[in-house]
Amino acid sequence: MCGILGLINKDETDQSLSKNFKAALNCLQKRGPDSEGIYHNSKVLLGHRRLSIIDTSNLGAQPMTDASNRYVIIFNGEFFNFNHHKSFVESKGYKLKSHSDTEVLLYLYIIEKEKCLDRINGFFSLAIYDKEDETFIYCPRQVWRKTTIDF
Repeated sequence: MCGILGLINKDETDQSLSKNFKAALNCLQKRGPDSEGIYHNSKVLLGHRRLSIIDTSNLGAQPMTDASNRYVIIFNGEFFNFNHHKSFVESKGYKLKSHSDTEVLLYLYIIEKEKCLDRINGFFSLAIYDKEDETFIYCPRQVWRKTTIDF
C-alpha cells in the first residue's frame, strides 16, 4: 500500500511547514518505496509515497492531475472495478494517459463528483483538490467528506 499525506493551511505555507511536510512524508517511505511526489501551492500540500502495483510506469505517479490541471488527486488502496469505469470515462470523451486506477478515479470524480464514491468497489483513502473552486474532498477509509477551504 502507498502512503498519502495532506495539509491545508489558511495562511500561506511557509518554508518550515514545507520542510516538516517533507520530513513527515519521508516517514512513509516503507509504505511507498518506489517513488514520492508532492503537489503544493501557497496553501495546500499533498504528498504521495508510491508502491507501484497496477501501472508501474511514471504515468501512474502521484499526486496526479487531470488534463486541464484543475484537479489533483492522491490515492491509496485498490479500486477493483476500475476497468469497468474506465470504459465509462472513455465513453465521455476523456483520453487516459495511463493504465492506473487512480486516473480512472480522478476522471470518474470529475464526471460524477461525490456520487462516484458509491460506485467504487475496493478499499482506499483519497484526497482530491479542486484548484478552481478551492474545494477539497477527502475519504479516509471509505468514509468521505467534502469541505470548502475557507481562505
